[in-house]
Amino acid sequence: MYYQNHFDLMFYPYPQVTTTDQGLTIDNRRVVVISDSDYKKYQQKQAVEQVTVLENQLNTARTRVQDLERAILEVKQSAGLIEPAKVEETAE
Repeated sequence: MYYQNHFDLMFYPYPQVTTTDQGLTIDNRRVVVISDSDYKKYQQKQAVEQVTVLENQLNTARTRVQDLERAILEVKQSAGLIEPAKVEETAE
């Protein structure tokens, strides 16, 4: 029979075939202890990243709304529902 040191497997991220065949499972979750200040910095970094993603989504949505408004205006103008916008020239 093949001998396998299960202590060594705790540091291997994937279960070995022999351990799953034997019905053994290994919990590879690790606990990391950090200071409150480091955790606060981590939370702030995550918040900045999340805000950046949300702002990008908002800008994308605004651009899409502008494109839709422009398309609606073009359809209305081509159908004769509204008069084409007249460019007002002002003398300065």
